[in-house]
Amino acid sequence: MDAALRSVPEKLKLDSEKLRAMDATIMQASAKKDAELTEALRKAAENSEKMLGLQREQYEYWLNKKNEDLKSFIAEFEEYKAERTAQVNTLESHALYLFDYCNALATVIANFEKGLYPVYEKSGIKAVQIPNKDKPQLMSPEVLRDLSKYRKRADDFIKSHPTGLSISFSDKNPAGTAAADPVASPTGEGDEHVNRLRQE
Repeated sequence: MDAALRSVPEKLKLDSEKLRAMDATIMQASAKKDAELTEALRKAAENSEKMLGLQREQYEYWLNKKNEDLKSFIAEFEEYKAERTAQVNTLESHALYLFDYCNALATVIANFEKGLYPVYEKSGIKAVQIPNKDKPQLMSPEVLRDLSKYRKRADDFIKSHPTGLSISFSDKNPAGTAAADPVASPTGEGDEHVNRLRQE
């Protein structure tokens, strides 16, 4: 009995040492796990920062590219606008010139019909003497060239956008009266319709 009691402290001492050793092992394992977790979090943060940096670079690249495309489009549009504005101004100037020119010709014809111009005969040929102030000036080559160019554009536009009406200036139609296009008539009655319009 006494021997059993004397052996108790020794057993308690051994158990305490085992517990301390187990606590130390647990602490070491916990510290190791904490270090591993900290390192994993650090690497994840670095990778996340790299991915964000790449995404930022890609966004800035495409944004800059879109800005350059927009600037290029604006420059092309401004050039197109300036060109069209110049063409409109030229056409307006030519239209006013033709208006004055036609008025001058109409005045000459009206005065001629009223007998306001003197008639003289030379070598058996009668001629009318029209004062220089009534005569319209000859069109300049530049105006004739521009009018010819714009007339061709208008003809091309009309051909590519049929409307069922045709307008042409000719000896038979000097006023350019609009008439139904015979080709556009599916019933083949275009000729009769055109003649009826001309009679009207």
